[in-house]
Amino acid sequence: MNESTASPNYRQSVGVMSAAQLVTGLGDQIYSVALPWLVFNLAESAFQVGVFRAIESSATAVTGIAAGVLVDRLGPRRTLALVALLRPLVLLLVPTAQFGRRHSFPLLCLVGFLSLSLHRLKWTSWYSSIPRVVPKAHLSQANAALQLSHAAEAAVGPALAGLLINGLGAIRSLFVDMLSFGALWIALPFVPARPAEAPRGGAVWSETREGLRFLVGNRTIWAFTLFVGALNVMLGSVIIVTLLKLRTEFHASAGRTGLVLIGAGAGAVFGSIVSPVLVRRLQMRVVDIIGVAALALAAMGMARSDAALSLSLALVTFSVTVGNIGYHTVRQTLTPDHLQGRVTGTSVALHRSLVPLGAALLGFLTEWKGASSTLIFMGSWVLIALAVFRRYLRGRAQVELKL
Repeated sequence: MNESTASPNYRQSVGVMSAAQLVTGLGDQIYSVALPWLVFNLAESAFQVGVFRAIESSATAVTGIAAGVLVDRLGPRRTLALVALLRPLVLLLVPTAQFGRRHSFPLLCLVGFLSLSLHRLKWTSWYSSIPRVVPKAHLSQANAALQLSHAAEAAVGPALAGLLINGLGAIRSLFVDMLSFGALWIALPFVPARPAEAPRGGAVWSETREGLRFLVGNRTIWAFTLFVGALNVMLGSVIIVTLLKLRTEFHASAGRTGLVLIGAGAGAVFGSIVSPVLVRRLQMRVVDIIGVAALALAAMGMARSDAALSLSLALVTFSVTVGNIGYHTVRQTLTPDHLQGRVTGTSVALHRSLVPLGAALLGFLTEWKGASSTLIFMGSWVLIALAVFRRYLRGRAQVELKL
């Protein structure tokens, strides 16, 4: 979006969207602890939790590209209304099944798959909204504001989830997540509708192909997509492996687990605050901070106390948050307005397509070698991915940005 077409009230719009993300994100955090907790209690197997995570995360690869087309067709506003309507109904399946005594592992996997599909649809809507209302010169700040709300709910959410699970039980705590989606209805008037060049009912595949052609044809976005995909094989399940370490090695309760996971939110909050300055000054070099995540993952594997584990987790989320904001800013800056939804949805689908495989692999490794060894392996993988990306970027991808 050009400066001349940006909304004069874009700060207010970003503020309301970030607030809505914070409220619904708190619900997401409750869900993200409660559902794996239910799976582990039902199956008592780290491998089963890994399988659950693989099935759940496959939603991004299966529905991500279609989500981008849907956002460009309906517009972010209508898409978020659809999410606000469907997500509580999906979560309601869990207490309904419990009431009918039909609680099962396949049902939890189905709920996880559908919930994550709607979650990715929500995030595609948020991130395709930002460049439609914010001047390019302020994209990194707007992305940081949205990421800060995500980080804040990650800081508070795990502890809240632990307390709710201890007090209400995992199933009843899901009702809090259902109620949180009322915030989306309040935010809808501040979310942009379809852009002027929105698709007008053409073939879904041709619209998808248009976004895919642009994504692959832009060397910088394509390099980032490949790199983030390599990272997500491991980082997509870091909270699950952390949870398994707490359960299997620390024998932690739900409340204690939530307190340790606060580190994830604290690191993300700090990363969101400093990222606009880092992205503006470092430009493409901002991705080098992912090396901190690699070292922190190894430190998590060697951690023998709650404090050490939480601090290391904070370093992981700090570096990943800064890298994510840099990635989103680069992609939004280089993508035409009418392709924002499709390029966002397609890139997310591609770079998260191997998360299910990674989740199953990490579940197997945790069952076989333990969570500590698995975390050290994850750190090594991330470090190698960073080295390969930097070499690829120097040789093929060049970009000049005014961030």
